[in-house]
Amino acid sequence: MVGNSPRRATILAEIAKLNEDFLDTEPTGDRVYHLQPEYNRLVDEESVPSPLGDPLEILPPELWKNIMPDNSDDSLVLTAVSSRWCHKLLSTPVLWSTIWLNQIEHDSMAKAIALIHLSRSVELDVHIHLPLEVWREVTPLIVPESARIRRLWVYNKGDSSSEEWLSLLCDLGNLPALRYLSLPFFNSVRSYGARGLESIGDCYYPPQGLPFHRMPALRNLPDLSFTAELLNGHGLSELESIRIRNLSSGMTSALSKISNLAHIRFDDEFLNHNDIHLESTDRTKEYKLAVRFLEYNGNFIVPNLLCVGNILVQIDSTVNIYDVEALLVALSDFSVLTSLTLSVFPERIHRTVPQIEAFTFRSTSVQFVELYFAPGTFSSDEYGTKKNEIGQKADLDNQIYHSIFRALTKTVPLANRVHLGGQFVAEPALRYVLSLRQLKILHFAPSLPHMFERGRPITPHLLRTTCFPFLIPVDFFDRIPWEKLESLEISNDILYGYFGRYLEEDILHELQDLISYPPPSHKMQNLGVLRIQMVQTTSFDPDNFSSLRSISFRAWSQQDVWASELLEEIILRPNILPSLEQFGLEGIFIEWDILILMLERRNLVAERGTARIKTLIFKGPLSYELLYPITQLLKGKFPKRPSLEELSVEVIGSRLFNPRL
Repeated sequence: MVGNSPRRATILAEIAKLNEDFLDTEPTGDRVYHLQPEYNRLVDEESVPSPLGDPLEILPPELWKNIMPDNSDDSLVLTAVSSRWCHKLLSTPVLWSTIWLNQIEHDSMAKAIALIHLSRSVELDVHIHLPLEVWREVTPLIVPESARIRRLWVYNKGDSSSEEWLSLLCDLGNLPALRYLSLPFFNSVRSYGARGLESIGDCYYPPQGLPFHRMPALRNLPDLSFTAELLNGHGLSELESIRIRNLSSGMTSALSKISNLAHIRFDDEFLNHNDIHLESTDRTKEYKLAVRFLEYNGNFIVPNLLCVGNILVQIDSTVNIYDVEALLVALSDFSVLTSLTLSVFPERIHRTVPQIEAFTFRSTSVQFVELYFAPGTFSSDEYGTKKNEIGQKADLDNQIYHSIFRALTKTVPLANRVHLGGQFVAEPALRYVLSLRQLKILHFAPSLPHMFERGRPITPHLLRTTCFPFLIPVDFFDRIPWEKLESLEISNDILYGYFGRYLEEDILHELQDLISYPPPSHKMQNLGVLRIQMVQTTSFDPDNFSSLRSISFRAWSQQDVWASELLEEIILRPNILPSLEQFGLEGIFIEWDILILMLERRNLVAERGTARIKTLIFKGPLSYELLYPITQLLKGKFPKRPSLEELSVEVIGSRLFNPRL
């Protein structure tokens, strides 16, 4: 891209003229060969920033830590910049307050001694990654500094028990400044026993010897589930984040006494019981927990919300698909709630979907909503053999999705960030999205249910009836509220192999029609980020996305055609998408000749006012012969590279499929 330098503009114009007149004559080719390094030299000169002064002179010492590397080794390297830097950095204790004791690093003990000395009297973050027997040898190094340990991580090395690691804390003595403690408590791992729920990986009843009396400032112990007896017995009044497994009246009473509590992680121990474990609805109302963030894993989020006060800001919860509406009704009690994240799991026994009129819905203040519907599997013997039977069963299964999204329309109308993923019917979800007038960020990624044969064969009609409702409608782009939309991620990755075993050719054509997405008929002028993962290609009109800063194509098979079409469009018109600075190819891509040519055209030929593509995201290894020219072009320089013919699909394909290699 032409910069402010007239000399650069002149060189580019001369190179372009020589390339147009190029007849493979030696003098002309030699001239281009010499002009390109001259252009690169000018780019280097112009890209050198004007001197901004010494950051250690400009910034106050309290901000130095924000610009220093996280790794102490890298920070020590900076002391070699100059004697002045060495003196200033080594005289700032806060820069050396993170200590790693790691058996893998042979010099970790020496570095720890140096850091303890350099950190002087500031509080420490200590990571202990040693076998217990080695820890015993280095204990005298840490114990004198225990009074200033702020955060402590202990990683389990070997087969040491929790009781043995608790003795480590006793070795450290008093820890008056300790706020965060992570210990290897993994004695009581068990499964929740319900699809979509995580397993418990903490210690419920702590081993004897956990010295809370030596840690009066403790605020977070994430690896331990507290009991009411433990909380009442030790007076842990400084806790800000806590993990529990029940919310009985005794527990709510104990939690209500912790004045600074802000975050509760609730891994419900009552998972497969139909009887709700709360002793009494009236008793739970005696205490309202003043927390801002509730993280719940279990089956009974709705009754447990009765114990939570109305200052709740964020909910991250699992919920049965048939309880989502009741949860949405309960949310109206929380006037400052802004974030709702739900992992919706299917219930094994279908319930009758309640009529939406049975609920009283009130709108909430939620601005961010994320719903992930855990996938379910269906067998062919769950459906009848006649078309009307199959249709009735599929409609019955899908009623719950319609009901959930109708309820969302009534209760969460102010959302400006929406993430919908997993197995959900697309049409009612899209109608909900359409109702959002403040929408700025949308992630829309439905997946297909998995059908397997059992008892009865899977017919094309069965697949059409059960799977097609989960496809994104073809008019998706024209229906979404685009006026304020800033970021869009759409994914509808259909595996043809999944259908190919069952569908006849005419049904495959029908499927192709259902996933042939036309471009939007209007301009999305505010859209800055676009990520696409879709099988069926369609025309991509860049003029409808004039404000894009970032575009990504996620693909593992046919979707790379989308990317190729856009690359070719930029080659022909390098000034389109004038704000585009980031291009993503998250999958298999072998048309490297097109990519290289696009970067050359965009970054070296485009007119002033057109942004240079500065970032290329590619997931996968790149050879040096590709990596070097790509990085040079991202800097706005001419690269030395193989010919475009050597990077073409034909040549690379002949190498990949050459049986002699």
